[in-house]
Amino acid sequence: MARAVLEAATTSRPRTRAADETGPLRLTARLLLAVTLLAAAVGSARADTPIPEAQADALMRQAFDLRRQGDNARALELLRQAQALSPSGRVLAQVGFAEFALQQWVDAEAHLQQALASHDSAWMANSKTREMLEKTLTETRHHVARLDVRGTAGAEIAVDGKPAGTLPLPELIHIAAGTVRLTASAPGRQGVERTILVAGGAEISISLDLAPLPVSPGPMPAPTPPAASPTLLAAAAAGEARAVPAWRRWTGAGLFVLGLATIGTGVAWVAVDGHPSCASPTVGRCPTVYDTKTDGWISIAVGAVGAGAGATLFFWTGRETTPAVAVGPGTLAFYGRF
Repeated sequence: MARAVLEAATTSRPRTRAADETGPLRLTARLLLAVTLLAAAVGSARADTPIPEAQADALMRQAFDLRRQGDNARALELLRQAQALSPSGRVLAQVGFAEFALQQWVDAEAHLQQALASHDSAWMANSKTREMLEKTLTETRHHVARLDVRGTAGAEIAVDGKPAGTLPLPELIHIAAGTVRLTASAPGRQGVERTILVAGGAEISISLDLAPLPVSPGPMPAPTPPAASPTLLAAAAAGEARAVPAWRRWTGAGLFVLGLATIGTGVAWVAVDGHPSCASPTVGRCPTVYDTKTDGWISIAVGAVGAGAGATLFFWTGRETTPAVAVGPGTLAFYGRF
């Protein structure tokens, strides 16, 4: 009975030139007619239909009612549930029609094209049904552009943030006409982002070559200390000859003379130690004697040190050096002026 209803509905009106004209309003009217015909076919299904298919038919009837009321969004949700329960070309065609009404051009194009490839029912094999699908698909493609993206192999492509595949892509990317954001990224490469404006029905080629990321410089090597100069080392060891300053000569001479005098005094004190302090004692012996031996030796020692220091200052020409430090691998040299 369902088949008879379909045949009667699709052959009841002669084909005219006006009926072949395409356009959004006429297509919408045709879609509603297709919905009505399919609803009649679904309503006359046999009672012994398998449960998943029966559930899908029930969802489709609810979707038809919603579409007639203009609620295409809820109808699309029910149609997708029906397709999940019992996949078929007729359900897929209705999904595409609903997406067309909601201007979901890319999805509508894919589902209408898949429905046309199906011949799993009398409704799908009917020439009028297929003509309606083809005209709707043609109108849909007026709103869809195709991108031929090429570039760095392995780059991941995304359109408006949604992954679209990895280069090289096996086929063109279908996108709705308008402004789209195209991005490409790959490990070790600089990402690329392009915003492009595409027209419906156009095919655009775009190249996305990703440049390598700049190599970050490694840690700076520690500077190598310069080798010690042989000249510097020689100067550190030998120094520079200089003349004895005048102040050292005067100081040395003074200390030397003072030291000799101190030694002489100490010798005199040692010599008189134990002798009477009286020149000519009046009584048998002098009541006091000199006790200067210790003081004498101290004077001799102090005088010797002073005379030695004075002689050293007076006669030592010395070597004058300039403060310097030389560092080399395993070598450390330093000297100074004293």
